[in-house]
Amino acid sequence: MAGDGNDDVASDLLRLTAVLGDAGQLLGDIDRLAAVQAEAAVRRPALYMALVNHYVLCLNAVVSFGTDDSCLKPYRQALERGAAKGVFLVTEVGRAGSHLGARTTAEFDFTTREFVLDTPDTDALKFSSVTPGGPPTFGAVVARAVVEGVDRGTFTFLVDLTDGERAAPGVELSGPLAASALPLEYGLIRFRNCRVPYGRWLSDGAWIEPDGRFTDPVGSPGARLRRTMSVGQALWATVPSAMAAMSRRAAVSALRFAERRTTPSGEPLLAHLTHRRALLGALSGAYALTGAAEAALAAWRRRASGSAAAQDAFSPWVAVDASLALLKAASTEEAVRVVEVCRRHCGLAGFLDVNLVEGYLGAAQAFTVAGGDNALILLDTGRAALGAVGEQPVIPGDLTDPGWWPGVARAHELRLAADAVPGNLRRLKELGEARAATLLAGVLADHPLGVLFGLLQADRAAGCLVATGVLGPDDVRALPEAIDRLCEELTPQLDDLITELDVPGAAPPLGAQDYATSLWDHFANSFARGSRTTTSHGNSTLSSTSLSRRVT
Repeated sequence: MAGDGNDDVASDLLRLTAVLGDAGQLLGDIDRLAAVQAEAAVRRPALYMALVNHYVLCLNAVVSFGTDDSCLKPYRQALERGAAKGVFLVTEVGRAGSHLGARTTAEFDFTTREFVLDTPDTDALKFSSVTPGGPPTFGAVVARAVVEGVDRGTFTFLVDLTDGERAAPGVELSGPLAASALPLEYGLIRFRNCRVPYGRWLSDGAWIEPDGRFTDPVGSPGARLRRTMSVGQALWATVPSAMAAMSRRAAVSALRFAERRTTPSGEPLLAHLTHRRALLGALSGAYALTGAAEAALAAWRRRASGSAAAQDAFSPWVAVDASLALLKAASTEEAVRVVEVCRRHCGLAGFLDVNLVEGYLGAAQAFTVAGGDNALILLDTGRAALGAVGEQPVIPGDLTDPGWWPGVARAHELRLAADAVPGNLRRLKELGEARAATLLAGVLADHPLGVLFGLLQADRAAGCLVATGVLGPDDVRALPEAIDRLCEELTPQLDDLITELDVPGAAPPLGAQDYATSLWDHFANSFARGSRTTTSHGNSTLSSTSLSRRVT
């Protein structure tokens, strides 16, 4: 997004942090945390991504795993009052699945009672939104604790990364790495003999005696890894809220744009069935995501206290909490689909940064791999569902019955579960996708947008549904007509539906009553306006423009 450099976003982040106050209170109120992130995502996706890094990951690790050590307190206070920015460093750029086996080491020095962080090679370089300039930056760094030459498991360490002007001692930063779809500046981080005081080891109850004895009440290194990764639970619980908010704003803005934009015939774009079907479909996806967001928050509230039971998994994120991880995967995939549809059906306007759709898409796509890769989550979900049995659902005969799609989705999942085998990854992923479809179908209320969402899901998955025998050819042939008919029925209710699903806050020009005027007014103070002169040239008069004067 134009103008969303690190310094600009970081300044907004620190101002917001100073207002939000105590991290423990915010992280303990999941509904407030989700609402703050959703509002930030709608207003400025880059700020949302910085907020996740600062609060949900970095400060969450400090609050959850830190001790009451006098060495740690000023760092937490600086992060809470907006005097410093926080990031979470887990990914290592050179190897896939680095969450499973971090190679960054933190070796304990008995003489000074410090940990010495080292990056063994370039494969183990960390990556995050860190540059030398801007505010002082602290990193919650995931590394293997090594005590007397023994790997004691994966922990988090709070490390000085920059002082606002240069890298901290023992830290090396690359030049800024630009990622156009993710509007922040990023950097590679390397540690060389980077010393971290014992008090900034986020030990989570583990300790080292003066004689070198190491004790971790969690038990095994595998359990410690799951515990360290458990900071992701708050991420999974709140990402669906941000995805829902961005999707709702994108769908509502695109529908308003299409209502007011006319074709040469004088008809609005929405008078055309293909356009109306696509954008009403996007609105139905945003409606389903709203239900997914509520389900994720409910799952968080009722989750068992303490560490999740051990689970053999492709990804440690799923081993921590499978249901929240699946809701994260399902919501990000659907948000990408919704926002892509909106962008495509707004033409050039959908690609302009000022209309925010492109920013929403970048943020949604980022979280398909951040916080646990969706492909791995779906594989793990499929593997956990192998051989699952359950009562076969009764599928209503009427495609527009609110119970039709939930019944179809569940029946499809059960048939795949009966046939899938552990070694067939393609079928396991299909089973994981079917489980995700059942999960989303379960959050749909008796609402016409829920019915439309289900019909569109079935239409997209028609081949798979026929392959498992859940639907027959006649059912599939009936879907397009049922979808078109429902879209016709929903059209007179469009204003009420838009009002129901719109999100608070000022809309971008795309959703304004007069798009062109709103777009012009947005840049009213930054136009370059030329002075008009006339030059005689034969029998014609030419107009030349000077762009040397910028109106401010």
